[in-house]
Amino acid sequence: MDDISNGKPGIGFYLENQSSRWAMERAAYLQEIRLARELGDTRAQRLLVQSAWDERAYIFGLGQ
Repeated sequence: MDDISNGKPGIGFYLENQSSRWAMERAAYLQEIRLARELGDTRAQRLLVQSAWDERAYIFGLGQ
């Protein structure tokens, strides 16, 4: 599916706009964390939270 033809920004937009990329990633992680919580999977919750922090650091070039 072509994001641009569907009225959504393509991957280039997100690679150039760190804040927008993090907002999109954060929203996805929050959904996954909520699902893990609903399922009672505390290990998955912890791993997802850590992954989210790692992704944020990667996107913003922190700790490099």
